[in-house]
Amino acid sequence: MRLTSSTALLGLALLVGCAQPPAPNLGADPNLPASLRNMVADPAQTAINNTAAVFGNPASIAGRPAQAANAISQLEWLTVDIVTDQRWIGLQPQIPGQVRAGRDAVRQAFGVPAATTPQAAVSAFDGAAAALATNDRAGALTALAAVTGGQGGATRALGLLDALPSIPAAAIGTAALMNGVRQMNMQSGPRFR
Repeated sequence: MRLTSSTALLGLALLVGCAQPPAPNLGADPNLPASLRNMVADPAQTAINNTAAVFGNPASIAGRPAQAANAISQLEWLTVDIVTDQRWIGLQPQIPGQVRAGRDAVRQAFGVPAATTPQAAVSAFDGAAAALATNDRAGALTALAAVTGGQGGATRALGLLDALPSIPAAAIGTAALMNGVRQMNMQSGPRFR
């Protein structure tokens, strides 16, 4: 049986029509944050647990700005990962929006423009975390300036890393993600490789 070109085009159109709708435009997938590389544990599980703990109780990391910067970098990465990695398809549909709202609230608190790409934010907060781990505050300021619009914004952001404020939307979004993954795992088995 020979297919005509119009039959082939119709078949292709039907296949395209069955595809899932695209994820919201969040930019290209950012690289895995430095704090999640070279680990045996699943990076996503680590990031989910860490961000929920940090944003749920920011006082727990007071005076540890590198940990705050790592949590922000991880949240930036998770915001994209949960809408692009197929293993999250079973999450309740509102959860990615809650995580994104939390990420947006963190950006607003730190003076990071909404148009910043996730990769730029991951790179900036990774750079700040690496510098802060060696007490290089000048290096942290330089890294933060890339996404906060200069030294004034970077100085303010560095102060916030020293004493991470309560950001309710981030606490809600990260807790919803942790609970959503727990429910998914109970229903269909662990998603973490």
